[in-house]
Amino acid sequence: MIIQELNGNKREKTGKGVARKLRGQGFVPAVCYGHGIEGAIPLYIDPVSLKNGLKTEFGRNAIFDLKLDDGTKHSVMMQAYQKEVLGNKLTHVDLLAVDMNAPIHAKVPIDFTGRSKGVALSGGMLEFKRFALEVECLPANLPLKITVPVDDLDINQSIHVRDVTLPEGVKAVTPERITLVVCQVVGDDTPAAKSADAAAAAPAK
Repeated sequence: MIIQELNGNKREKTGKGVARKLRGQGFVPAVCYGHGIEGAIPLYIDPVSLKNGLKTEFGRNAIFDLKLDDGTKHSVMMQAYQKEVLGNKLTHVDLLAVDMNAPIHAKVPIDFTGRSKGVALSGGMLEFKRFALEVECLPANLPLKITVPVDDLDINQSIHVRDVTLPEGVKAVTPERITLVVCQVVGDDTPAAKSADAAAAAPAK
């Protein structure tokens, strides 16, 4: 995990008028809360450094080293954001301060790799149920992606969360019974083809 640098300045005043003025000067109004912060800190940040961090491979899961103008520092992740209705400019950002020594929850994209033998040999079709897993780990151990090979997946077989090998120090928060991908015959509407959906929808025992 590469920590991105992000500079911020505290705001003494808040409100729509102040936020509008800051945006006119090229800044993004923000608020920071979470670990080590009492209440919340109103601030404004440079959108360029924020966007550069979010353009890395980690995207929304990027961790920033936020340095404020009063000398304080916080490790933060982007919790939420707002954009212009008709544009792509950020208008407000929520930053969540995290403890680098305590586990966090985050959604990590799934990378399905290989070619299912059910597709290659039997003319089957893969139906993807999930494209991300929610995991728990230390911020520094947050994986870029979760790799799920599908090579051995045959007709009417499926891969569930419990079948996935996770990196060391990472555990799944998404329930283990949830189906990630199923291989079925094209146009097959049999109960066997639907079993993965039924299993995913069934309540945990």
